[in-house]
Amino acid sequence: VDTSYDVDVYDIDLFDVSKSTITSIKNQGRKVICYFSGGSSEDWRSDYSMFEAENGAVMGNALDGWEGERWLDVTRWDILEPIMSARMELAVTKGCDGVEPDNMDGYQNSNGFNLQYSDQLLYNQRIAELAHSLGLAVGLKNDLDQISALVDYFDFAVNEECNAWDECSMLQPFLDDNKAVFGAEYELKVQDYCSETNSMDMDFLAKNWDLDSCVYACRDYPSASTPSCLTDGLPSAYTGSSGFADTSNDQSDDDTTTTTIAVVIIVLVVLLVIIAGILIYCKLKKKNASKSELDEETEVQGTMEKPEDTAQNVTMTEN
Repeated sequence: VDTSYDVDVYDIDLFDVSKSTITSIKNQGRKVICYFSGGSSEDWRSDYSMFEAENGAVMGNALDGWEGERWLDVTRWDILEPIMSARMELAVTKGCDGVEPDNMDGYQNSNGFNLQYSDQLLYNQRIAELAHSLGLAVGLKNDLDQISALVDYFDFAVNEECNAWDECSMLQPFLDDNKAVFGAEYELKVQDYCSETNSMDMDFLAKNWDLDSCVYACRDYPSASTPSCLTDGLPSAYTGSSGFADTSNDQSDDDTTTTTIAVVIIVLVVLLVIIAGILIYCKLKKKNASKSELDEETEVQGTMEKPEDTAQNVTMTEN
């Protein structure tokens, strides 16, 4: 985690970031929000075995596009409460000021449990109350359709792409209550939304989909130019002057290298398949050509033999 960002709040991964790093950030006078998934299991997490209780009955369909994650049956508070409680206690131990439970809108997805609006609402309220009981602030991640019913339970909101989907106005209840709204956009140009989010007093970042260290804070718009990494994928160490730094899913250089190698291998395999296809095509074409020549030769030969057969027939008739 790059601890040099000049921001008020850091949003970092609960499991991956050490207590010493969190302490270092807080010593700079910054707040720390710790991210974890509250609505899905992740098979790489250290507490994954807890989700496997009752033969994994609490785990449903896979999250589309996110390998290793499965939606949770949020009606099974008997299984989920001890897990989420332990995670929040870990946040307290590490010194987090608040938590950001992700995937809190399973009822709107193909979850495998036929979850209803009321199921999700009750679960989200329970999560918020659990966080508060441990002295933690808690943020509502996305779940825009339940904001009016949950704004009193949550202390801030975290959103992805509300500008792209023209949904930012749905976050107004948090702003009306003087509660912070943090967010990120991945595809829009900063000139298309930063002025508006600034006027609404929301803290938005421009990020790449691979969630690397590249970032641009809308609070710096338009005085600061956007870093080249937002358009051409080059690595950057841009430092914003205010707002919010979301490093909860930052990838290391090793991850980037691994991805690059994987892409190269895929390209090579595709090329080999194409070359093999061309060779097979040429071989079949040559074989078909040879067969055609042989057929023509046989036909000519047969034609040349027919007069001789006729002559023999004539001779036999005359006899």
